[in-house]
Amino acid sequence: MEAVVLAAGEGLRLRPFTVSRPKVMIEIANKPIVEYVVRALAETGIRDIIMVVGYKKESVMSYFGNGGAHNVRIKYVVQKKQLGTAHALLTAKDALDSDEFLVLAGDNIVRSENLQPVIKSEAITVGVTESDIPSKYGVVLHKNEYVIDIIEKPERAEMRLINTGIYKLTSEIFDYIPQCIEEGKYGISHVLSHMIKTGTKIRWERVGSGWRDIVYPWDIVEANAHALTGISRRIEGDVERNAVIKGRVVIGKDTVIRSGCYIRGPVIIGEGCEIGPNVYISGGSVIGNDVTIMANSTVEESVIFDESIVGTSSHISRSVIGWGSVLGSGVRCPSSSATVVFGDEVFNLESTGAMVGEGCKIMSNCVIMPGAIVGAYCKVNPLRVISGTIEDGSIVV
Repeated sequence: MEAVVLAAGEGLRLRPFTVSRPKVMIEIANKPIVEYVVRALAETGIRDIIMVVGYKKESVMSYFGNGGAHNVRIKYVVQKKQLGTAHALLTAKDALDSDEFLVLAGDNIVRSENLQPVIKSEAITVGVTESDIPSKYGVVLHKNEYVIDIIEKPERAEMRLINTGIYKLTSEIFDYIPQCIEEGKYGISHVLSHMIKTGTKIRWERVGSGWRDIVYPWDIVEANAHALTGISRRIEGDVERNAVIKGRVVIGKDTVIRSGCYIRGPVIIGEGCEIGPNVYISGGSVIGNDVTIMANSTVEESVIFDESIVGTSSHISRSVIGWGSVLGSGVRCPSSSATVVFGDEVFNLESTGAMVGEGCKIMSNCVIMPGAIVGAYCKVNPLRVISGTIEDGSIVV
């Protein structure tokens, strides 16, 4: 069986973390999201992958190449305009060699066990799971083992079963996509709903736990914490005397943990980092590659992406710090409940910190308030308190 992985989207709702890379290349536990999809396919024995790329496609193609390093074979097709999942699938039509194939979103975390129920099904199938917030997804209505409709983001949802974007499809779907696109319906779920109305039988299968969707910036924290549940202790770097490493902690090659540090797992610290002295890192934190965290700082349940610097005596809690950002000494990103306005949506978050985009420079003794979103390549002068949303490239004087 072949698989089509949809990896063309930009991920606008994940701004400011998709300025220079597509959503599928955001790292969770120091691996791109789409790598979880590729690994899951390989583990199920599916090794022929058509990957649909578009926005910042070079980052995906250069990372995976022909797929050999991941024990798969990858062909790429380009969706020049990101017009939805059905349009993306249609782009892959001529690259498919079989009448039956799997389709997955490249921007969801999946495990091989999530794919098995769909693969084993003998019909066109939608993978589903339960959600506490079904109105944010496509709600799957069903009668017995068959889907009767998929309702995208209903205002009220009485059913908790949602569409995971994992499908087993046949070439029959290509007979319906053009008409749906003409009617302005660009999603695979729209096409499947149309097929059901014309008499096509479509099954649903539960995919189980392990599937994760990353939609908004604060989801990055939760997704990393979830990914850490399966790690084992591995120390490849240099841990100085009087540093304490507790529990399941991964420390990459060429990383130095200075004296007086206390790291309580589960935690991942990448390669080439310098941590400390006297730095505290709590469970649920993921530190990328080539990160520097200076003396007397605290990192709690946070994600710090590659090549960032956290200055002395800083405090980072339930926050995300983008690639190559520099935080001066005494910077504080506390966490608490917060109301976040994101586009035309309002979110009441129980516990969140700051979201700082890539390439930012936050000068000393600033406070980035819970729920604040600092756009990419911003500069914030010393002693400032930041709340709300700061647009990309802003200078806060």
